[in-house]
Amino acid sequence: MAQLPRQPVLAATAVLFAVGSVLMFRGSGQAAIEEEKQEHEYQRRLETRTVATTDNQRVAWRHGLTSFAVLFAAEWGDLSQLVTAGLVVRTGEPLSVFAGSWLALASIAGVAVLAGRALLRSALLNRIGG
Repeated sequence: MAQLPRQPVLAATAVLFAVGSVLMFRGSGQAAIEEEKQEHEYQRRLETRTVATTDNQRVAWRHGLTSFAVLFAAEWGDLSQLVTAGLVVRTGEPLSVFAGSWLALASIAGVAVLAGRALLRSALLNRIGG
């Protein structure tokens, strides 16, 4: 089986990443303006919207339950879930493991929210992230 030469592949990869970065950086200013327009349009629609009908509520519940079911099913194969189940079996302390894993999850989510808010305030990061 033939292999591609290492140096040309690395060079082509570097060029592609550089071109992609430049294009994303140049387009990020326009993307921010477009996103702001969409946010204003969404806000305007929310303000003019009437009280939700029963049909809209049913649709909202159906979407919410579908999202819950998908996430619930996806979490069964998650490594943290498997480790938690293993800890319960090994220690025989399901309540302690539940409390510890729940606190860990809540802590990580809190750190993610705080870090995300701090990063969103960074103008340079917003421009780079587009």
